Amino acid sequence: MADTSPFEIMAGIFEAYIAPVGEAYPAINVAPAGNWVQLGTNRSRNMGEEGVRILHNQTQTLFHVLGTTVPVKAFRTQEGLSVSFVLHDLTLEHYARVMDGATVTDVAAGAGTAGYRHFSFLRGQEVQERAVLVRGDKSPYADTFNTQFELYQCVQEGEPELVFDKGTPAGIRFTFRALYNNSNSNIGRIVAQDAAPV
Repeated sequence: MADTSPFEIMAGIFEAYIAPVGEAYPAINVAPAGNWVQLGTNRSRNMGEEGVRILHNQTQTLFHVLGTTVPVKAFRTQEGLSVSFVLHDLTLEHYARVMDGATVTDVAAGAGTAGYRHFSFLRGQEVQERAVLVRGDKSPYADTFNTQFELYQCVQEGEPELVFDKGTPAGIRFTFRALYNNSNSNIGRIVAQDAAPV
């Protein structure tokens, strides 16, 4: 295998999974299982080329005093973490996940009637929360190791828009915003594999 060091300079494909809040995250060297559901029927082959974006946003207040023209102290008043990507998969099962996990109903074909699936667009006042896992097969410590982002409690935010035209595949933008999780006293963490199992 070719040496691709320096490993700390990373490029690669990351994929996204969702699960109920509180679901155990997989060990860094083990494939996600249990209630983890991968977004995209064909995994990364359904994700837009702009990739998966991790945003660490914050709001700071700067304190100024009379004796200087520059701030002398900063206070962080807000912070957050979000994951976003475009999914080119319009199966209703994946489309429903951006619509707060709407229930997809399968109606079987009958005599003279076609079978079909459907879900309701009305989401209501309550916003569904879920755990999010973003996993890639690259690490800043070796090209054969994994890295994963674990967001403990998220909501799907934004205003998903589908555009259908004759030349561009329609996609759905997923944006998951992390909420504070009381069980972990945190919003999430990054895990980077640095050694193989012994």
